[in-house]
Amino acid sequence: MDNIVKIRILGTEFKVYTEEGEEHAKRIAAAVDAKTREIMGEDQYAPSTRVALIAAMDFCESEIKYHRIATKLKKRLEKVFYFFQIFFT
Repeated sequence: MDNIVKIRILGTEFKVYTEEGEEHAKRIAAAVDAKTREIMGEDQYAPSTRVALIAAMDFCESEIKYHRIATKLKKRLEKVFYFFQIFFT
């Protein structure tokens, strides 16, 4: 499902390539648009590159945090399945 999709962030239209489809790309664009507007609301005169960098860092921080949580959960599930195998086989 490879597509070139038009998205809009801060009023500027971009064409992006996506393997996930148009709706997925538009959801991501909406999240980026909302985050950049939130940041710009704090400083209306901030350069767009600064706003983009802060938004990117925020998204990366969230991704790293959720990856760490997912890794911990995976390890716990592996232990549960291991004990399940021992007791029920």
